[in-house]
Amino acid sequence: LTSAGGASPAGRLASDPPGSRRARRILRLLSIGAAVAVYRIFDPVQTAWMLHCPTRQWFGLSCPLCGAQRAVHAALHGQWQLAWTYNRLLPPVLVWCALVWCAQYHAATRRWHERFTSLRAWIVYAVLLLVWFVVRNLFGC
Repeated sequence: LTSAGGASPAGRLASDPPGSRRARRILRLLSIGAAVAVYRIFDPVQTAWMLHCPTRQWFGLSCPLCGAQRAVHAALHGQWQLAWTYNRLLPPVLVWCALVWCAQYHAATRRWHERFTSLRAWIVYAVLLLVWFVVRNLFGC
């Protein structure tokens, strides 16, 4: 049984070969590992090729993710308080993302994963990001 988009209820395409799901999972893990290695090795403050926030450059406002690269670098070096000062939203969001990502692989928590990745949940996340955008620019957080 497939949905209108051609995907089965488990999120796989009907035409997926048997090993492709595992290959995608391995590719995701390798990509995350590579990103972690880059942010562990290179300091975004001292590296010219790291991304810079266009919202901050063009409008002088801090977007919800401003400071995220510096926060990740600090967290990977065990400097949690410094990571918190760079972006107060990022540490809880990273923990939340890890929990939701892990929940999809455990049968007992799969329903929890579906609830927190639903359209309603994404709307709540967007509203929270908008509120954080306003708060951090009004109060300098």
